[in-house]
Amino acid sequence: MLQQFDRIRIDNELATIKFIGALPAWGPTTTAFGIEWDRPERGKNNGELNGISYFKTDITGAGSFIKSSNKKIELNRQTFVQQLLSNYAVDSYTDQRLHFGSKRVEEYGLDKLNKIHANFLNLTSVTLDHKLIYMGYDDDEKDIVDIFSKLANLAYLDLGFNLINDLSIVWGIIDRIPSLTKLILNGNRFFDLSKSVIIPHNLQSLHLSSTNINASQIAEGVTAKFPNLQELYLSGNNYQDEDVANLCLEDTYLDVLDLSLNAISVIPTNLKHIRSLILSDNLIRAISPDCKMEELKSIDLRRNQIQSLDFIDTLYLNLPRISELRINNNPVFEKMGVEEMTIQLIARFECDDHKRSSTKLFKLNGSLLNEDEISNAELYFISKVKQNEVSFKNEKRWKKLVAKHDIAEHFTDSPKSKRTTLSMIGTSRLLLQDKIIISRYFLNTFTVLRLKGLISKQLNNISVRKLRLHYYVNEFDKDSTLKVKFDIDDDISILDNFGFHENQTIYTTIEP
Repeated sequence: MLQQFDRIRIDNELATIKFIGALPAWGPTTTAFGIEWDRPERGKNNGELNGISYFKTDITGAGSFIKSSNKKIELNRQTFVQQLLSNYAVDSYTDQRLHFGSKRVEEYGLDKLNKIHANFLNLTSVTLDHKLIYMGYDDDEKDIVDIFSKLANLAYLDLGFNLINDLSIVWGIIDRIPSLTKLILNGNRFFDLSKSVIIPHNLQSLHLSSTNINASQIAEGVTAKFPNLQELYLSGNNYQDEDVANLCLEDTYLDVLDLSLNAISVIPTNLKHIRSLILSDNLIRAISPDCKMEELKSIDLRRNQIQSLDFIDTLYLNLPRISELRINNNPVFEKMGVEEMTIQLIARFECDDHKRSSTKLFKLNGSLLNEDEISNAELYFISKVKQNEVSFKNEKRWKKLVAKHDIAEHFTDSPKSKRTTLSMIGTSRLLLQDKIIISRYFLNTFTVLRLKGLISKQLNNISVRKLRLHYYVNEFDKDSTLKVKFDIDDDISILDNFGFHENQTIYTTIEP
């Protein structure tokens, strides 16, 4: 018989029973279930009907009422052992039947049992997601100890999107499988229904995404049970800042912590021993100066609410060992192209070529960085700051930037000094039909082909083969009345070969 907080599947959709009883609209003889759908858009209310509250939903609008007699309710709930035998016992022996108590499963002969056990001994991975599993085994199921003992080599177990509602049920399964190193429980729902004795387990990777597990269950049960845990996935659990604080992970060492798809607004300050932190798809817009994560190597901040470049500068100061950063698709970059965003980020962090072993940033928004790209971005950024076109308040980073490229910290009016010190071509404007498409500094080692590649990106990735470039050699000769045109047609030449001046104009045409 179904009870409150039991998990059910209706029309292939998962839900939790939050209320069992009669409703005035259906009469006293009809039992109603008040349910909260896992997929909130299936819901119709918050557990209220005609002004009366029968239950509370965790997610606004995720509730519905159905009759207990609804034919779409799948009542064939299964145990872990039943599904293990059904899916992983050798196929040639599925014709006979066995009764586990009142449940009819498969019939074991001695030879058959030995062959099933031999098959189980070879298992290293078991996937039983979406199998209506609600508990580990029935008390009247036989040979349980023997069956579990044959899973001695099992390392991976997926029990995602089943009907499990209590962690003690899971512990009852995995405590019998000490070899397990990775456990996936995504899509179940865990309520604090019972307390069980914590028996430490050697699990290394635990997935609890979209389970709505509360922070106290993590703090009091999960971290204590798995002292050697390396990866913890908690995405999609509706966590807010207070919930993350209550996870109590200050002294927990993890290679990966996934908190994506939650409602976190500030980068947590209690995650001092995390090496990779996934915070994508949250509401993050702030970082505290007290947020020091000196062991963090990788952070994912995509699709948040970051509004200011000051956030980026604080991030640089607080994450001194960051080597991988994903931060695209934030409001601060909405008006920037990909290239401008990349330049801003490279210049504001200490970066290094990905081929070198380094503690500096070498992977940005999924792309590996190289030395030429880094130098070009830094020099261009320096030029913009010195021209007062970019505001940069991070004095620590600025000193490192100008020292790296041997550039005076302060402004200079000497064109010669500017060109010699920067080791680059001065500002060049690229025009198409009298419209400026690029205006920036270029390294003197930039090739013509790479220049065409930049132009191509500005023109919706038009083929570089269609681009033709030229400039006028005597553009800055005031005494000349006739301009001398020079075609830039050697793709492998470097820009330094052409003797460009400061503010040189390069003209672009497109062949049909």
